[in-house]
Amino acid sequence: MTNPFKNPVHYSDEVDLKSIYNILIREKFLVFLIVLISSIFTTIYSFSLKQVWEGSFNIVIKDNASKLSTSDNPLFNILPGVANLGNNEQETQRLILKSPSVLKPVYEYVKDFNETKYGIDKSKAPSFNEWLDGSVDIDFKNESSVLNVTYYGTDKELILSSLQLISDKYQDYSKKDKVKNLEKTIKYLVTQSSLVRERYLDSQKLFNKFAIENGLGNI
Repeated sequence: MTNPFKNPVHYSDEVDLKSIYNILIREKFLVFLIVLISSIFTTIYSFSLKQVWEGSFNIVIKDNASKLSTSDNPLFNILPGVANLGNNEQETQRLILKSPSVLKPVYEYVKDFNETKYGIDKSKAPSFNEWLDGSVDIDFKNESSVLNVTYYGTDKELILSSLQLISDKYQDYSKKDKVKNLEKTIKYLVTQSSLVRERYLDSQKLFNKFAIENGLGNI
């Protein structure tokens, strides 16, 4: 019986480079045409993409609450509620910057800018939240007290003007917020002053009554 494994046929795994080379030479025009078309489409696509730029500015948030609530301030030892008015100042300022109170005017400005310069219909513009998520980033740098505001876009002029407007609106809001907090503090102090005065008069009456009943002196 013949052994089927005797004198087996050996198949070569080596690639025949010469055959491939000959094919490429024969079809060099086709290869050149494919490379040329690919290069043209790649170039057109790269030029069609708009380069995204970014601009930013920093705000140093001062935590006034920690200074106001120190134990060496006798006012806040007597009236601890005042110190609580400014707690968590850093996170408060970050939320203020991201709020519609500050950014809604900037959003409206961006829509007007794009409509005037690029003819983009404002009704087709992204919503406020979509614009905020895609174009604006507001966060603290490495858990520090430095708040970084970054704006992304394809138009440098729009980036610069938008950042300036964000800064202006934030400063305006901060001034109003400080005045509002000051008014709250004054109102709180006036209320506490009235309460302390009432307590003082009640204590004075009790003392006078005690003095008369025990013959300690005249009223």
